[in-house]
Amino acid sequence: MAIEDESAEFPVKVLEAAERVFNILWNSDSNQDLWHWLILVVSAFIICSSVLILLIKSFGGLFENIASCIESYKSSGLPLWQNKSNKTSIKKRKQFCAVLEADLSYLAKAENWNDQYFTDLEAEVETEGGYYASALDKLRNKKSFGLRKESSLIRAITKSTERAMQLVGEPGSGKSVALRHLAKQFAERGRKSNDKNAVVPLYVNLREIELDNKEDVNADSIREFILDNIRRGDADTSAFVRDNWQDYCSRGIWLFLFDSFDEIPAVLHAETGSNVIKKYSQALRQFLEGMGECKGILASREFKGPEALPWKKLRILPLTGEKQDELILNSFLNEENMKMVRQHLASSHSSIGSTPLFLTLLCRYVRDEYKPPNNDHDILFQHIDRLSRREPEYLLRKYNLNPAELVIGAERLARLFAEDDDLSLAPSLDQIRSKLPVTEIPGDSLENLISALVDSKIGRADVPNASIGDRRFAFAHRRYQEALFVRYLTTHPEAISPSILLTENRWREYTVTLLQTREYEEFSHLLSHASFILSQCASQNKFKLCGQPPLPSNLGYYDWSDETAIQLLSLLQEGLAHRLQDIPYSLASAVLNFLKPRWEKGDSFDRNEVLRLGGLLPHDILVKYLVETFSDGTKSERLHAFKQTAFTQRLPEKEKAVVLRMLSNQIIMAKDRAELLSIEALAARLPSDMGANVVVNRSVRLRRNFGLLRKIVPNFLMVDHPSILISIFGSIFNTPSFGPKVLLRHIKDNYQNTKPKYDFSFFSFLVVFTWAVLAANLIKYQSNIILFTFVMQSILITFLIYLFLPFSFRHYGKKVKAVDVIIWLISFVKTKKIIKSFILLSTSMSLFFVFNYILGYSTMWLVHEYLPTYLDKFNVITSNSYILSGSIITISIMYIVLLAKISIYSKRKKHLNKTSLARLNHAKQQEGSDIAVIYCAENREELIYWLEYDSDLMSDVHSIRIFSSFILSILRAENSECESDVYLNPKCLSFRKTTENSKRIKINSNYSWIRQNLEDRLIKAS
Repeated sequence: MAIEDESAEFPVKVLEAAERVFNILWNSDSNQDLWHWLILVVSAFIICSSVLILLIKSFGGLFENIASCIESYKSSGLPLWQNKSNKTSIKKRKQFCAVLEADLSYLAKAENWNDQYFTDLEAEVETEGGYYASALDKLRNKKSFGLRKESSLIRAITKSTERAMQLVGEPGSGKSVALRHLAKQFAERGRKSNDKNAVVPLYVNLREIELDNKEDVNADSIREFILDNIRRGDADTSAFVRDNWQDYCSRGIWLFLFDSFDEIPAVLHAETGSNVIKKYSQALRQFLEGMGECKGILASREFKGPEALPWKKLRILPLTGEKQDELILNSFLNEENMKMVRQHLASSHSSIGSTPLFLTLLCRYVRDEYKPPNNDHDILFQHIDRLSRREPEYLLRKYNLNPAELVIGAERLARLFAEDDDLSLAPSLDQIRSKLPVTEIPGDSLENLISALVDSKIGRADVPNASIGDRRFAFAHRRYQEALFVRYLTTHPEAISPSILLTENRWREYTVTLLQTREYEEFSHLLSHASFILSQCASQNKFKLCGQPPLPSNLGYYDWSDETAIQLLSLLQEGLAHRLQDIPYSLASAVLNFLKPRWEKGDSFDRNEVLRLGGLLPHDILVKYLVETFSDGTKSERLHAFKQTAFTQRLPEKEKAVVLRMLSNQIIMAKDRAELLSIEALAARLPSDMGANVVVNRSVRLRRNFGLLRKIVPNFLMVDHPSILISIFGSIFNTPSFGPKVLLRHIKDNYQNTKPKYDFSFFSFLVVFTWAVLAANLIKYQSNIILFTFVMQSILITFLIYLFLPFSFRHYGKKVKAVDVIIWLISFVKTKKIIKSFILLSTSMSLFFVFNYILGYSTMWLVHEYLPTYLDKFNVITSNSYILSGSIITISIMYIVLLAKISIYSKRKKHLNKTSLARLNHAKQQEGSDIAVIYCAENREELIYWLEYDSDLMSDVHSIRIFSSFILSILRAENSECESDVYLNPKCLSFRKTTENSKRIKINSNYSWIRQNLEDRLIKAS
């Protein structure tokens, strides 16, 4: 009972304590002056605002949790009310999903892949398109758009609003495994769930689609293939699909998971960009468009991928350090072996740990051999060799084959699949038998060879209940087939010439595998031949001079159509991405000779291509191009630059700081959540050793802190115009000569005709100023109210420092410790910045104090003289009252001026826009070309307005590219080291070279906007 009484009295005690504190503060002296009322109002405002914010967040979180619970309950298998017919259909669906789950487990077993590896690992993906940011947004049907990163594929799919998407990734990244794992997850949900609208996955491997006439593929043939392919030989399962086809399509129940588009026989042997690839792409698109609300995902390598599909992409990201650790832990290694794997990953020059396939092979190699491999690149074939030698007595007894004969047979099948245009990568046994003479089969029995390969996990057969004649064989992983064929090429270099391997798309994937998996000596002749081809391409003059009046005569851009070097550079990049130390100087020089002129003389499209294909440039040149792009590039250029950072072995600290600072600033200033997720997704492409993930996490927290401050602090305290005095005094220390003329020009340049922007400097100044005033009063007067206010203000300042001190370290690519902060503070104190900052702050506060005191005193005197009755309420008027009233009047005057300025700015802007449009219409009537029209713009601002307003201006590809080349020529002249002034027409783009950093930044930002606008127009026109 005593405990219950104490618990009941606790709230009463809290209220009594609060009342005593209030009474002490309120009755600190006999007079309830202005300070008392101010404290009361501020305290009430803070308490009410905090409660309101907490309530809003609590209700939002509550609705979010309720929505998540509803979704979880539906898929949990717990009872749901259903009528009798629905119960029957749900029961049949559960049985069907159980069969699908068993099929997927059979495939995993056939490929020697434990799904537990992938269940805990979960592929991180980068995804595009529409999505629901939360479960609450899904209920409200509120969509967001943009690039983002998701922690798992199933999370990306369930949140996406896109009906069709492509799953892409580099070879070995786990596309097929991820797709089957996704199918298994949905099948398991469908087997358990009592929801009649539960999703049912249909996993379809497209490499088995074979048509008599490749040109006749359409939506109907895709549909028939799916119906025939689902559980061949099982009439009941096929009947379920056919019986429920239309109903599930209309309700959006089916989830079509198409695998291996690039392995469709007709696509596999077709040329890049051929009509065959386009027709299969269109057939899949038309099929899915006719499936109601059903979703579809298509997995494919990007080379020979579905070019005609406008579907958004899901890209499987390389494994991060954390994901690598998860996979290693799931590989059933002992502590010593795990340590060996981690040490090998840390010391290896290759990127063997970036994909699940190769990291799994590394773990298995260490487990079986008790040592790390001597050659990471050959680990794939070493794995095949170990599989063949795992049970030699069993192979000899059952199949009359030894390990060497098994590998020779596998290599012969790999050759057959690569060389025969009529075979897919999963042909039937009858098709193989008709193509392969018995004399070339070890043991003279195809059935024995196939069974032995399946038993050894090198290959896999079709589902067991398929008819004998239709039973198919495929290698357990496509990389096995490629590795075996590449082994044949290295032992028989005369089989295919280097020129054909490098230039014919049919052999591209095998050449990439050769570069990735073999010793340097085995392909060095290929790199020499590649250098020769690139030198020939560089010698061909494909620069199109297009400079006609009024443009300078030396302007132009490069023609990339029918360019042999595009496919060659793409092939070399993919093949050598993880072995940069093997790139010979001759090859890097040939790449530089081909790409450098395009960077220095071309337009924005040329720069995009240079960045996209320039991974093998000499390291210092590549770093220079990347830093320049991060500083002033367009969106597409930056996207390619993020990708190409993988080719920088290690960025110099200065360039690394530039990239990370730019990344941090973009995250903090992102307009909305969609843009923030897009930047985070791009950051995931940076090398892990740069520390981009640390910068992203720190910047996201800073962004959240700034957002919190903006919600709490009134907007009128956060625009930049009140900080004009601080900026002016700051300029004193940054300008060599700062006389009255320079001061007036500074004010005119920076504070006239500009929109107000958010800035926390004035708010911070007021907080510090108030603290200083309170400290002075505390020394002079011993009062509880002043002491309490001073303590609260000190706590507020400490809290703000805690929230925003990381801003000084926002671009550090590592976790900041207390020692780093101390070192930074010491270095800051040693510099002149601390002296300048102290003088600036002291001077500003002193002037602000004196000005407000005089203004407050004058105001009180006027009121006392002419309105004395209003002052009778206050017994004593102190200096604090003068400062407070003066500060209120100062801020009020500032914002009256600000409102007037905004009004004047708006009216002037409308007038300028009206005049500008009149000039635009007149120029379009008088001039004969878009370029000539643009030359009529009075200044850069007017040019930007014209491009923003008139979408028909500069709408053809040629005009866009030539004007883009012109803009870049101006930027090159501005950023060159030439000391002489440069004048360029037209008037709207004329400038005088300047060394002032702020002006250069402003000029570059204007040109960057124009370049981005031109890039958007080029994409639309193309």
